[in-house]
Amino acid sequence: MKSLAAKISLGLLLSAVAYGEGTEVCLSDRVGLNSHARATFDAELLKILKPIGVTYRPACTEEALRIVLLHQPPTVYSGSLGLAYRHGDRILAGLNVYFQPMVKLLGPQASATTIGRALARVAAHEVGHYIFQQTGHDERGLMREKFHAAHLASDDSTPFLLAKN
Repeated sequence: MKSLAAKISLGLLLSAVAYGEGTEVCLSDRVGLNSHARATFDAELLKILKPIGVTYRPACTEEALRIVLLHQPPTVYSGSLGLAYRHGDRILAGLNVYFQPMVKLLGPQASATTIGRALARVAAHEVGHYIFQQTGHDERGLMREKFHAAHLASDDSTPFLLAKN
């Protein structure tokens, strides 16, 4: 970058991204969730993201950070529930959540409500990687490395409301 103004602009943009300020996210549903699962997803994601200053919009706009819901992860990540891509130490805007591994993990608990809720929690985790530019994981809370089916299916959202521990 050549000018001081350009460097300052980039710095302000990155600081806003780092704290979620002004960030809007949306879902690009390539699976076709039924209306009940989608309503549960929308409500749960809104509940988790609002405290960290991120706005969730059910309909995507050009400016929004897209969470893409796909059937399957890439083969190399076959067991993944979600992925946030990175370049070096920087988390990129490509956030994916995967339907089939979630259904398999939830097993008999896989109702429309639990699927919507669980997918939203994984989506919030991936958004957390982007917002906090965090490549690693925490021991607990939203940014933990793995979630058990019981955590994802539970009616209790409390463990997911804490953005960072």
